[in-house]
Amino acid sequence: MTNQKAPLEANGLQSLEDVMIDGVVKRKEEQKIAAMQRQESPKHLLLERFYRVKTADVVYIASDHGGFELKNALKGRMMLNGHMLVDMGPDAFDKDDDYPDYAERVCKEMIMNGGSGILICRSGHGMAVAANKFRGIYASVCCNEESAFKAKKDDNTNVLCLAGDATDIDLAEKIVVTWLETPYESVDRRNRRAEKIRKIEEANFRS
Repeated sequence: MTNQKAPLEANGLQSLEDVMIDGVVKRKEEQKIAAMQRQESPKHLLLERFYRVKTADVVYIASDHGGFELKNALKGRMMLNGHMLVDMGPDAFDKDDDYPDYAERVCKEMIMNGGSGILICRSGHGMAVAANKFRGIYASVCCNEESAFKAKKDDNTNVLCLAGDATDIDLAEKIVVTWLETPYESVDRRNRRAEKIRKIEEANFRS
């Protein structure tokens, strides 16, 4: 008698009620639930069962020369989506400008007035390093929709960093919309980890 379970297990499936979509195991019942809820999350994340939410917070955006072109293009795209991005500079291209200056500008504005931030340099990493020097700022580099989704759902980041050299405008728009419209999952394990981070801040930040 043919063992039907062996080929299923080889593909990460547990039963005939499971299917593979984009390399991820999906259970038919969960697919039905997701479809009924008409979620707008990326297809490979439908089973997270998270609803998109329009943020009412102001979003500050800035870049250095490495992200200048993407910043300007992104502003136009996001306005069409109903999101307001406040441009914190630069106003003109300057090949000799420095990313820490613009990370500082956005983070100080957030600390004073709330909201969230988007920072763009060539790799995104320089902006993230600079932004994370500020108390209460949690910045991460996101390279696709899934990383943006998890950065907000799992870690409640408030600054999104993008790589100007590696991200075209279409992908950047998807990343930003996903990040802005994904809520934080406030559950015990995530809140516990967030509290530990706050304690590390208290122990290591002077002001």
